[in-house]
Amino acid sequence: MAHTVLQLPVFDLEPFVRARLRAENPRLREPEGDTWCAHVALLDPFVDEADAGPELFQALARECARWDPLVLRLAEIRRLPGGPICLAPEPSDRLVAMTEAFAAAFPGHPAHGGAGDRAVPHVPLGHDVPDADLDLLRGWLPQTALVEDVHLVSWSQTEVRTIASFPLRGVAHP
Repeated sequence: MAHTVLQLPVFDLEPFVRARLRAENPRLREPEGDTWCAHVALLDPFVDEADAGPELFQALARECARWDPLVLRLAEIRRLPGGPICLAPEPSDRLVAMTEAFAAAFPGHPAHGGAGDRAVPHVPLGHDVPDADLDLLRGWLPQTALVEDVHLVSWSQTEVRTIASFPLRGVAHP
């Protein structure tokens, strides 16, 4: 069953993350167009795809317009407890503030489904990443990534597809 995620794309990691997704789930079709699998989730899960229409898009555009683009620093590989191997993006405080602001703007959709007290910003890399791949990634780090948009993406076992994207172009929150 598909669910949507409100996410920040991390373009430079796309080849690595996409390859890991395909290795862990061979049924996944190759994403098309402007769909980016490498991301930091803001709200996951978000709305049912059937509810993704003009009113939601207007509300998302308003919230995104309040935020400036940001530069993430990617340097540390971690494993979340019971979760995937991931990169820990910095500045995490800005990402937590964004997550909390979006959760407040869309109160029926708490950060990470309401699991835990505080969001833990991360770029998921996969659950079973071979050591050789992690070594390659470590050789590439640290890196920076410019994030200029928020994407609403549909995720299922067989497909990842961008529904809409919204530019970050406003006054940054503290």
